[in-house]
Amino acid sequence: MTCDDSILVVIVVFGQQSTANIVRCLNIINVKFQLVLPEEIPHFTYSHIILSSSSRHEERDMPSWITYSQAPVLGIGYGMELIATYFGATLQNLETKEMCLRYVTEISGGKRSEQSRWIHRHSRVINIPTSFSVVGVMDCDVIAFTDYKKWWAVQYHPEAPNHVDTSIFKRFLNIK
Repeated sequence: MTCDDSILVVIVVFGQQSTANIVRCLNIINVKFQLVLPEEIPHFTYSHIILSSSSRHEERDMPSWITYSQAPVLGIGYGMELIATYFGATLQNLETKEMCLRYVTEISGGKRSEQSRWIHRHSRVINIPTSFSVVGVMDCDVIAFTDYKKWWAVQYHPEAPNHVDTSIFKRFLNIK
């Protein structure tokens, strides 16, 4: 499979394991990428941004170069939480870390489908700003949301080695 050469993804490294797994997924679908640390500003042309997850639960601010960029952003796990808090959503810490395979109801084009997703989270998103739409729920929790323009966020892990799902990356990058 050959990918569009105009696609170059910047992966923002919040966690090394998540980043390594995202790299593996992008390699599977033959997508070029560059890694940057959160405090680094990329000095090259890129088309998309992926915020990796973090195994450490620490508070960070959204890097300003990301907010000023016109490139679409996909936040995974901690990346979703970062997007949520940047736009004023409320997070609630879980009593115990959740790490398991769960069914997520995904909403696309008005249709609902149940998908098995790998969950690894320390907190839940309580609300999302009005400019976003919920596109994934698990029980009563928001598990994925988007503004359908720039920001895409999933709290599950399509890059998890035991449950790889490259379809999420393909949809985000708009490739077949």
